Amino acid sequence: MEDVSHLTESQPLPPSQPPSHPPTTTPHLPTATTDMCNHVECENGGICVVDEGEPTCRCMVGEDYWYYGDRCQYVGTLWDKTVLALASSLSVLGVMIVITIVSVCCVRMRYKKRSKSHSMIMENMHANGKP
Repeated sequence: MEDVSHLTESQPLPPSQPPSHPPTTTPHLPTATTDMCNHVECENGGICVVDEGEPTCRCMVGEDYWYYGDRCQYVGTLWDKTVLALASSLSVLGVMIVITIVSVCCVRMRYKKRSKSHSMIMENMHANGKP
């Protein structure tokens, strides 16, 4: 999953309605800059901007969802992130439990073997040395 934390910063959005009066000065944009975004289609409400001389899509970010990818084609949600974190945590916990169980079994087997090999056999001995 891509890091989208930089998308949570406020970014200027185009106005939803054009101004009622035409601007007195027209900002001069090089035609190469505006032409770069003509061939880029950003999905899911993304906006094409020129970043370091390359057309890039700025994807929408909501309260509990965000779009990502080269063209904002993928969606990520808070629920997906939570499920991924929970699944990862449970997987690590499961591996730790298995390692603990295997370790305990190995220690018990080693202890049982050691106690059997070092056990004392007591027999009644007669005075003549024969049992």
